Amino acid sequence: MTTGRGRVSNQVRKLREGATEYFNMVLVEGVPAPVDVVLVVDRSASMAGPNLADAVAAVDAFVAAVDFKRSRVALVSFAADATRDARLSADPQLVRSAARRLVADGNTFI
Repeated sequence: MTTGRGRVSNQVRKLREGATEYFNMVLVEGVPAPVDVVLVVDRSASMAGPNLADAVAAVDAFVAAVDFKRSRVALVSFAADATRDARLSADPQLVRSAARRLVADGNTFI
């Protein structure tokens, strides 16, 4: 069946041998599903200088490509420990700002 927004189809998912759950899902062709992404960046001393700058540039490029109307992004970094630098959010500036505050220091003990 089709609607004004896309094609509707029945999807089947097998739960365990002999049991099947049926549900309806609206598939809108050409529109990606919402996605939550957690970016993980190494901020250990080995990332000092151009390595960390390249990682921050990669975060910026990724954030620029995300449709924040449909998706959320968080930022986690690690060295001797892991930290959540930006919570899961639909605000691209939150993630960009957190990436720019990263400082390369310490060892990677994870």
